[in-house]
Amino acid sequence: MIGTMQLANIEPQNSQVAELIKNTALPTEKASRIIEGLQSFLSGIAAYEQTASTIVVTDPEDVRGMKNAREIRLTIRDIRLKCADYVKQERAKVQARMADDKLEDGVLLKALQIIEQAAKNIESKLEHQEKFKERWEHDRRVELRQERAAIIEPYRAYLPNYADLADFTAEDFEKIIEHGKVAQRMEQERIEAERIAEEQRIAQAKAEAEKRKDTITKRRTALMPYPFGNGSAYNDDRIYEMSAQEFDTFLETARTRHEAHIAEQKRKAEELAKAKAQAEEQRKKQEAEHKKQQEELAEFKRQAELAKAEELAKAKAQAEEQRKKQEAEHKKQQEELAEFKRQAELAKAEAEQIARTAAIEIATTKKDIEGYISIPLEEYDELRHAQMMVQAFEFYNVQQWINYKKAMLYYAQLCDEAEAVNG
Repeated sequence: MIGTMQLANIEPQNSQVAELIKNTALPTEKASRIIEGLQSFLSGIAAYEQTASTIVVTDPEDVRGMKNAREIRLTIRDIRLKCADYVKQERAKVQARMADDKLEDGVLLKALQIIEQAAKNIESKLEHQEKFKERWEHDRRVELRQERAAIIEPYRAYLPNYADLADFTAEDFEKIIEHGKVAQRMEQERIEAERIAEEQRIAQAKAEAEKRKDTITKRRTALMPYPFGNGSAYNDDRIYEMSAQEFDTFLETARTRHEAHIAEQKRKAEELAKAKAQAEEQRKKQEAEHKKQQEELAEFKRQAELAKAEELAKAKAQAEEQRKKQEAEHKKQQEELAEFKRQAELAKAEAEQIARTAAIEIATTKKDIEGYISIPLEEYDELRHAQMMVQAFEFYNVQQWINYKKAMLYYAQLCDEAEAVNG
């Protein structure tokens, strides 16, 4: 490792480089060589670091400060680039030495692989011979296991599962086979006994079923004439389980109940027939009453319709009379209106002629344009108003006609006044 004194020679501003070399397990010689090679660059940068920290430009007019900053920056940049070239050259030397070391390492590794493979081949052959007995014992147990498995197969279902049949002696294996035969025989005897018992059970059940069917059929046949004796409410099991005496009593009860039911039904039928006859009589009576009411209602409607028709005819006659009266009144109004319009047209034409004449007289009697313009504005507007009233004439009543005559007189007056003014 690099010594304390050598580390002390490194500038404190480059403590990271010093820590790196310190923590690297390089031989002292190599570590010293690295420090010596980098010392000049580290010292050069450290020499300008203090000066660089004092340069602070706060004014765009501080040209000197910016120039000094540029010069120092370029100097440090030059040191940095030279350091990079130096390290690149040193790394190339190291990598060349590493290439020779890697080649040597590869040759040693390959030689080891060849030697190991040759030794392993010989060892494998010797091991095969060494373990001949083990292989022979293994083959013998495999063959024995297969033979015994084939022998025991017919009795496998009657024996437990053995881990390895080759573990047993010949005497023990014979005992196993004998035990399997006994178990097989006992199982076959058991199966045969169960088969015989099942056949007997089936035959007994069949006989019992036939007996049950025959008994139920006979008893159901005996109960058939008495359907209202509640015999059908009992299921087949209940009917079959009855003793002969119980069934006789049950049959008699069913017969008695059936006859009582028939008698009750007959009584109810007679009462129902009587009620139906009464209902039919009442229905006929109601129908006759309803028919009478319908006839009375029809007669009332007929009389109402006759009265309505008479009233409608009377109303139509009155309406027709009123219509004719209104038409005559309307015709009279139309004739009066036509005459009024004719008179109005004549008056309108007369007024227009008067207006044209007045306009011509005013235009021909004035001396000059100045004299015509001298007409008071209000008077001129009145003249125009009167003329417009004439042109827009549409009078359809007496009051409008009177207003028109007044306008014409006022218009004539204005014309006289205008003529006097323009004199």
